Amino acid sequence: MPKRNCAHAAVVSLAMTLMACGHSEPFASSSVDQQGPYNTAAMLRLTFNGDADYGATWTADGKGILYTFGDPGRADHDRCLAMLPGGGGTRLFTLCDNRPGHADSAETMASGALSTDGKLLYLVGASKPLDQVPVRVTLFLADTVAPLSRQTLLSLPVQLGGGLAPNWLGDITWVGSDQFIAMAQEITVRPPCPCALRDTVFNQLAVVRGTITSSGATLQTMAGTEGASSFTLADNGGSIIFAKDLTISKMPVAGGAITSIVTLLPGIDKRIEDVSCRATRCVANVYEQVLSPLGGPKPVYQLFQFSSAGGAATLVTSTEGIWTAVRVSPTNGDVLVRVGSLKTGDLYLFRNLLP
Repeated sequence: MPKRNCAHAAVVSLAMTLMACGHSEPFASSSVDQQGPYNTAAMLRLTFNGDADYGATWTADGKGILYTFGDPGRADHDRCLAMLPGGGGTRLFTLCDNRPGHADSAETMASGALSTDGKLLYLVGASKPLDQVPVRVTLFLADTVAPLSRQTLLSLPVQLGGGLAPNWLGDITWVGSDQFIAMAQEITVRPPCPCALRDTVFNQLAVVRGTITSSGATLQTMAGTEGASSFTLADNGGSIIFAKDLTISKMPVAGGAITSIVTLLPGIDKRIEDVSCRATRCVANVYEQVLSPLGGPKPVYQLFQFSSAGGAATLVTSTEGIWTAVRVSPTNGDVLVRVGSLKTGDLYLFRNLLP
């Protein structure tokens, strides 16, 4: 099942310039218009964007939140990479391409991954301002001390074998000083109906391992993960947890034997959107059409908790709103989530949702 992202604007970027931006402080859940998760844990609204925030992930040490945001003031539809403190607050940095001569292209920075020693991986690419699929995508390695000094690692699409040719990487995660894991994706567009605007769709292809060398990087498919919808690290980095259909499985981080640990009961248009773990404690974000007491199905997002060791998955909370990109903090029980629609959305933080 393809995963839809929040895109009716164009995707992507080729170079960047450091830009300082202010950001509002988060406030308590009692001040938030409750359209998302709210019935289990205290919640903070972290961002207040007139456009959209998306692609959020934690830094490896849990002290920061990297995410991409659309700047509503930019006529070229650029999207920038930013980082918040782990508990919310003023942006620690913002990376945009404000160079003269780039107003004729839509440029985005996304899929950021920051290691504990300050190495930053991110994707950039470019498209015409109203196009939805990038004409070029590049994976870069940089250092936060000098983020404009960067090494080109990959140009996408790349051929992986088995007919897989991803033109995007999502959920990039460091697993060593020169290795990372990512979700290989294919960006395409699909009209939801003949009368509607085209919607950008990210088709999940497989979990891949990247190896960085002095001359670039190589990608290798993790055998058995083809068709997975989401992945995460668990067991203190020793395992990869991934979802395929309604089954959640795990494998050693180096690859190898796959073990099924949780299978959810079938439902109407039911699918696992995200999985995320801290050590052995994990959550799964599940979309399902649930029958309404008034008749007919209604869309619901459900957050389940489960263990990487196996056992039953238990429902934590649910909403009739839209939440995506569920990410557990690597250092505590906080859970990051995006709340909003396809066109707009902000980041929220569940406080101490997990033990």
